[in-house]
Amino acid sequence: MAYYETCDICGANLDPGERCDCQEKRERETQNLQSMFRMGRNGQMQLNLFQEVIGVDKKAVR
Repeated sequence: MAYYETCDICGANLDPGERCDCQEKRERETQNLQSMFRMGRNGQMQLNLFQEVIGVDKKAVR
C-alpha cells in the first residue's frame, strides 16, 4: 500500500515530506493578473498594454 499525504487546500497527493506549492502558484497568478491593470488618472482601471511579456518587451501600437 502506498503512503502519501494530501494537501488540505487543493487536494494534491504529496510524497512524504513533500511541500505543496499551490498557495505560491496562486499568489504568482494573482500578481501577474494585477500587473496587467493600472489605475488611470480618473480612478478608472485600465489595461496595462505596455508590459514585458515572457522576457520579450512588446508594446501596443497606437
